[in-house]
Amino acid sequence: YRGTRQVSVAFFGDGGANQGTFNESLNLASLWKLPVIFVCENNLYAASTPTAIAFPTEDIAPRARPYGMPGLIVDGQDVVAVYEVTSEAVEQARAGDGPTFLEAKTYRYEGHGGLSKRLHDPEEYERWRKRDPVMLLERKLVAEGLIDSEQQQKIR
Repeated sequence: YRGTRQVSVAFFGDGGANQGTFNESLNLASLWKLPVIFVCENNLYAASTPTAIAFPTEDIAPRARPYGMPGLIVDGQDVVAVYEVTSEAVEQARAGDGPTFLEAKTYRYEGHGGLSKRLHDPEEYERWRKRDPVMLLERKLVAEGLIDSEQQQKIR
């Protein structure tokens, strides 16, 4: 749009995908081939409403496709996967290929904001705690021999 290599990134939660401005933004970004990456953090709860009762489908990313942009889903708990898919989206935007929509499947461990209470089922919460992104990355680095126990302790 400006002829630079700059890329804009818009972050929003799954609840934002049910707003009219969501569709308007995807439409204009696609129409004008803007270098934008839309990152939807799908954490299973729109404020206090579970996405299972707020959306007719499990995935939000397919909503981008009618606007002519890729709608990609990534495991938001996997740091490396997020980096890889984001890097590809940045390169596409810089090449003039227009916007990309990324849906990061993740989890909101606490309440929606401020002092709001956690509304999650305790079993669901524990399942997701076992998939903490930092913990998963640490395990991956150790398993692949990229850090040793001494480096691991320094990081902690």
